Amino acid sequence: MRRTLGVLVVCYLALAVSMAAAPPKGFKAEVQAAGSVLALTAPVKGAVGAYLIVAGPNDFRVERAFTGNEPIALNLGQLKDAQGEPLAFADGDYKWELRLNTTPSPEGAAGAPAMEVPGSPSAAGPKVESWVASGRFKVQGGGIIPIVDDSRGKTPTSPTVASSSGTQGMAIGGSDAGAQGITVRPMTTNTGGNFFSGNLFSSGGVCSGCPDGDSNLAGGELLVQDAMPYVTLRDTDSNQLWRFFSITGPLALLASRLDYTSSSTPLVIEKDTPSNTLYVDSAGAVGIGTSTPSTYDGIQGLDIVQPDYPAVRLNQSGSATKFDLWANASFFGIYDEAMGTNPFLLDQGAPDYSFVIASSGNIGIGTSTPTYQLHAQVPGGTYNGIVATSSDGSGTGAGAMFGAIANWGSLGFQVHGSARTISRYGITLGGWAEINQASGGNGLILATRTSTPLVFATNTTERVRILSNGNVGIGTTTPTHLLDVGSSGAYCNGGAWVDGSSREYKQGIRELSGEDAAEAFAKLNPVRFEYKAMPGEERVGFIAEDVPGLVATKDRKGLSPMDVVAVLTKVVQDQKTLLEEQQKAIAELKQEVAELKQRR
Repeated sequence: MRRTLGVLVVCYLALAVSMAAAPPKGFKAEVQAAGSVLALTAPVKGAVGAYLIVAGPNDFRVERAFTGNEPIALNLGQLKDAQGEPLAFADGDYKWELRLNTTPSPEGAAGAPAMEVPGSPSAAGPKVESWVASGRFKVQGGGIIPIVDDSRGKTPTSPTVASSSGTQGMAIGGSDAGAQGITVRPMTTNTGGNFFSGNLFSSGGVCSGCPDGDSNLAGGELLVQDAMPYVTLRDTDSNQLWRFFSITGPLALLASRLDYTSSSTPLVIEKDTPSNTLYVDSAGAVGIGTSTPSTYDGIQGLDIVQPDYPAVRLNQSGSATKFDLWANASFFGIYDEAMGTNPFLLDQGAPDYSFVIASSGNIGIGTSTPTYQLHAQVPGGTYNGIVATSSDGSGTGAGAMFGAIANWGSLGFQVHGSARTISRYGITLGGWAEINQASGGNGLILATRTSTPLVFATNTTERVRILSNGNVGIGTTTPTHLLDVGSSGAYCNGGAWVDGSSREYKQGIRELSGEDAAEAFAKLNPVRFEYKAMPGEERVGFIAEDVPGLVATKDRKGLSPMDVVAVLTKVVQDQKTLLEEQQKAIAELKQEVAELKQRR
């Protein structure tokens, strides 16, 4: 893994650095320490914010932001983790990195582009200039001991050369001139040089290409100085040559065969390259633009830090297609430069397993173990789901849809834009939601596959319920017949319609008077007719608008047979009573007539 990362760093180094809008500028911070307190002072003016990273033994890592006027200081011995537990501040070697952000000059700020998602018009303020410094310190007994880098301040030395003619040895700047060492003799092919056989030791600096007493040479330094300086490593066993050289500024590495029949320049570092452009720490983590590459749960990786958009570009040679893997303070994304679009964006703070592709090819949203081709899992206590949206509100194609298509037949779940003009089922579908079998197939089944009901509702209220035994309830959730309607007790048992007539369904019960019944009966006008929907099929009955109010419905569009039956029953009952009274009177009259006949 680490070897692979090393190769990646070399390949992407120039790409990652070139993607930043402006590389960070280097500066030297003054380090002060008192006990476990680390304080840094920066000579940069106009700082609007600072970010300090401290890393050390046992995965010790602290990242802290400071405002422009806030002192840059941390008491490392009193820090706590996210759970409130003290961080282990052990003795050992530590390193720090300080980043400062400054606003550009007023002239530059006015024309500075805004921080935004690549290809997006949204803005979040002007870009900033970034400065970076880094260093090390030790902790011993809980106290901080700064380590001052004085590599640029070394005083050049003038080493002495001691030699002994005819002896086997030469020490430069040493006191053991006669000791076993090297043999020096003039070169036969180059009279201006010497050949050294054996080991060469120096207590001072060594320079190639320097004049005598050159002040550029510091003690302990190996200096190569020339208009085109280079250092060459020749591997004679593998016929390989490696040469570090500099021409007109950049440092380059040449890889070649010894006879130069095959060569390349795999690495070039330009002059004025920012500090910490490439940094490999002791754990194997690689930093680009940072001396404190972060790790996650002990995993060493590649950490790219830039002031605006740290990114990696993928660009096939000879192709206009370019994809950037980028990040800023809000997003991680993939940018398609040819199209000017961001086909993939990941918001900072997205939860675990927002998007997972399992080894089976299943895709998980909110789950790390998707068991279906597309598996979305909503966290407990939340309301969420998969939604398709369309911003187009007009035209024949305005709408959003989920669909399922097999080799024969398809099903669509559609929501139509408010001004969609297409029509189906005699309805212009603008603003409607629809479930349909779009094409093919044998039909559409709405079903439950367990002993649970199927419910239809409107306006948040249940309207129809089909129980698992097949009973249907309209306006009732507990149908006890094949079809129960409302709360009036009316039902159909499959052979006949039955009106609800139980006392439990009624109120205001009172007698129907014979006069009212007779009056209504007298006003009933039976007619012969045909329904417009069934021409040619003659029926007999009544016209709802013409019947008396006693048997009419409120809207006078229909009739209840039970109402007419009740009127007829009352009329017949009264007629029966009248007939009985008349028959009794007739019988009495017959009796009287018979008695009169006998008297004569």
